[in-house]
Amino acid sequence: MTQSALLESSPDNRRSAKPSTRPGARTGDVQPIVPLHESGTRPPLYLLPSADGSLSETRRLVRELGSDRPVLAFQPPTWPKEDPLTLPMMAQHYLLELDKRHPGGPVHLAGFGLGGPVAFEIARRLSADDRAASLFLIDTWTPTGSVPTPHSLLRGALHFAVNLPGWAIGNLQHHGIRLPLEWLFQLCSPSHRHHLRGLKPDDIQLALRQVKAWRQYHPVKTELPATLFRSRISPLFRGVTPDTGWRTILSDLEIRTLPGLPGRLLESTWVRPLAIQLRTLLSQHDRM
Repeated sequence: MTQSALLESSPDNRRSAKPSTRPGARTGDVQPIVPLHESGTRPPLYLLPSADGSLSETRRLVRELGSDRPVLAFQPPTWPKEDPLTLPMMAQHYLLELDKRHPGGPVHLAGFGLGGPVAFEIARRLSADDRAASLFLIDTWTPTGSVPTPHSLLRGALHFAVNLPGWAIGNLQHHGIRLPLEWLFQLCSPSHRHHLRGLKPDDIQLALRQVKAWRQYHPVKTELPATLFRSRISPLFRGVTPDTGWRTILSDLEIRTLPGLPGRLLESTWVRPLAIQLRTLLSQHDRM
C-alpha cells in the first residue's frame, strides 16, 4: 500500500489494511519498530521519538527504567518526497506496525518532542477501538494547527518576553559562556531549535517535513487520561501555561514538573528523575 493509500484509510478499518510494502527506513534496512529491551512480562512501552528519530537519548531512559517490561521504539520511515506527509498518516503507519507486533493487548505510549502529538493520535485511535492504552507526554507541546496570524505573533512575542529571564538563567548555568551562541542558534536556526544538529542533509529535510506536518495537525479533543512531564524552565518560544497547550485537547491531564531545560529531559543530567516517576506511573497503570 502506498503512503497515499495509508492516508485515505480509515482508523476503523486499519486492521484490514495490509500494505504490501513499507516505506524505506531512514538508514539502510532498519526495522520500523526497534526493541530496546525485550524481556519482561508487563505490558510493553512504545516510545515515539522526536523529529530527528534519534534513539541514543531514548536508550538512557530505558536503562533507568529497569528490566521488568519490554520497551520498544518506533523508527520514522523515509516518507517519499512526492507524497504529502501528515501527522495522521504517521500515526496510521505506526498503528499498522503496532498491530503486527502486539495485536490486541494493552500498551503504554510515550512521546517526546514532536513525537508527543503522534503518540496522542495513536492513543486516541486505540481508545476509540476500546483498546487499553496509557499516554505519557515528555517535553512536548501541542501544535498551533494554523498559519501564524498577527494575534498569534503578538502572543508569541509576549511568551518570549515572559520566558526569557528563566530560560536565560537556566541556560547560563548549563552552557556557561556558550549561552550567547546558544541563544543565537535558537533564534536563527530551525535545525538547532528542533535539536537536529549532526544529522545528514536528507535526514534534516525529513525532520523538517515532520515539523511542518506537526504544525498543520488539528488534534481532536478527547477524554483520554494522560500525564505530561515538563521541564521546570519554560521553552523560550512556547506558552507560559504549565500544560504547554495540552489541556485544550486533554481534559484529564496530570502535569509533573521536573528539573532540567526544555527539550533536554532525556539527557543524562536529568533523565533519572523522569525515569523514576515514569516507572512508578507505569506500574500503577499496569494494575488498572
